[in-house]
Amino acid sequence: MASGVCNAINGIERLIDVKEEDSRVSFKCNVVLDAYCPFKSTSRKNECHSYAEMVSSSVLFLLKWLESSYDYEDYLKNDKFAEYAILWLSYKLNKYPQNKITTLNDFYTQHIEKNEYYNVKITKSSDKKTYKDIIYRKHDLMNIGIKDMPKFYEAFKSLCDMYTELDKE
Repeated sequence: MASGVCNAINGIERLIDVKEEDSRVSFKCNVVLDAYCPFKSTSRKNECHSYAEMVSSSVLFLLKWLESSYDYEDYLKNDKFAEYAILWLSYKLNKYPQNKITTLNDFYTQHIEKNEYYNVKITKSSDKKTYKDIIYRKHDLMNIGIKDMPKFYEAFKSLCDMYTELDKE
């Protein structure tokens, strides 16, 4: 894992504004994330109307950011970026649980499978996979409960913090 991955995840965190008020969660997407939100015919633009839509948009933005910002020589082929994105996704879904989403497979079915933006071919992937393809290849992670995955994210985040500290020195 390179510090670039950690920087990308920290960057995504800065693009998301989530507030808890009583038992409600309100959010605001940065405009760069709106591009991957579903198109709403009523407003005639891409908008995220739910926390889950915003997180889905963020995962796609994270994957695209990692692809374009860091030269990992077809690293996406090895699915590492998908693993990092899935860890982050599970952390976000556990932090703010969503109705009827208890596993990553639930989220995949509702917010990734039919999302046109996940069907775009990855430009730096030699086998021309889509973003949906690389996430689906991690189906072994998909049935793990969302409440269990954050334990892995905490370890990942600790490694990121160490990388970030070492980069400062």
